[in-house]
Amino acid sequence: RDRIIGLTLLYCGLRAAELCALRVDHLDFQRRQLWVREGKGAKDRVLPIPRKLLGPLRGWVGPRASGVVFPSREGGGPMTTRALRYMVRRWAEAAGLKRQGISPHKFRHAYLSRLLESGATIHEVQRLAGHANIATTSIYLHCMSDDRMREAVDRL
Repeated sequence: RDRIIGLTLLYCGLRAAELCALRVDHLDFQRRQLWVREGKGAKDRVLPIPRKLLGPLRGWVGPRASGVVFPSREGGGPMTTRALRYMVRRWAEAAGLKRQGISPHKFRHAYLSRLLESGATIHEVQRLAGHANIATTSIYLHCMSDDRMREAVDRL
């Protein structure tokens, strides 16, 4: 469960509350889509499920047709955002990153930054992130590498 949670954070860029609220019926493995229902601002959005995540996530869900994707260890209800933050903190400590401020949101930041680095447009990233304002998405532009900027200039 914990490994799939980490992969889902990294490959879908979900907010902590979105991951905790994710339900099995929000997943469409045939179309490779994941629905975020009532995300921040009570907005819905659809995300593609990356190929790297498809198999592990499908394996984790198994034959379940309903319920939360990532139940709490105590009782089977949804995992809390507090439990998720604690889990990520334990991962960071185990990796020797105790003082790096690793949080579920850092996975989202990595996802959005990597999208931009890999050539996604800021408008594509805005839509995937569920940002209402492009200015919010522009925060991630600082991650553009010097090599990427050189390549952009060379394409002129």
